[in-house]
Amino acid sequence: MSRLPPVASRRWRGGHFAATAGGGGASGPTLVEGEQDVIDLEPSAWFDASYSGAITESGGDVSKWTSREGNDIELVQATGSKQPAFTASNSDFNDKSTLSFDSSADQWIGIDARYIDTSGNVGTIFYVAKEQNGDSVARIVNWSTNAKSCIGTNHGSTALFVYQNLVGFGTAGDQLDPYMAVVSIDGSSSYASMNEGTDATFTAHAAMTADTGNTAVGGYGGSGENSSTIAAEYIIFNTALNGTDVAKVETYLKNKYDGF
Repeated sequence: MSRLPPVASRRWRGGHFAATAGGGGASGPTLVEGEQDVIDLEPSAWFDASYSGAITESGGDVSKWTSREGNDIELVQATGSKQPAFTASNSDFNDKSTLSFDSSADQWIGIDARYIDTSGNVGTIFYVAKEQNGDSVARIVNWSTNAKSCIGTNHGSTALFVYQNLVGFGTAGDQLDPYMAVVSIDGSSSYASMNEGTDATFTAHAAMTADTGNTAVGGYGGSGENSSTIAAEYIIFNTALNGTDVAKVETYLKNKYDGF
């Protein structure tokens, strides 16, 4: 797979990332091509396992995953046996950091809150991961309402599905390789896709409108339907992004993880 050419350096400056030239300017992390576009779209929650300071771990067991968009949202797991494992450099994800979840140990990490727009029932969710085995009816990521709004795997013959709508998307088996999934929630115009494939359209289920729920990775506490997933990044917007903006986020993720 061909590599991207070097890009101009961008540095953290005054609460925002900005391009820098030459050797001057403020110091800070260099951005991936397209990362500034995602920052400018202002995610409501952005969990990036590779982001400096995002992971709190002890002996490789992760107790906290802190968001990077500036709101310091914390996905937590206090029970040691349920904590996912941290990998600082995972070759399957272009040597980026990941969290690994074991469904047999009921491992998950989350917070009892949601970050899509609850009043208008709209939002856009991006997720980069791979599955470690063929768990049956496993919840990979949740974004609201008692685990009824989530991306799952192996429901029937589908590669991935959106519950509670049970709409399948992607190609069976592809979830065992690193993938990029997006779910856009916007009433009758909702859709899901995997690796920029054909959209699976659906009308958002009424359960997605409830003003309670959780945001979680690896499963949902108490559901017993956890997944053995390896997670790298989870981005949530409280708006239904248009096609141009969806493409911006997908471009950033492809650049960062060297394609899908």
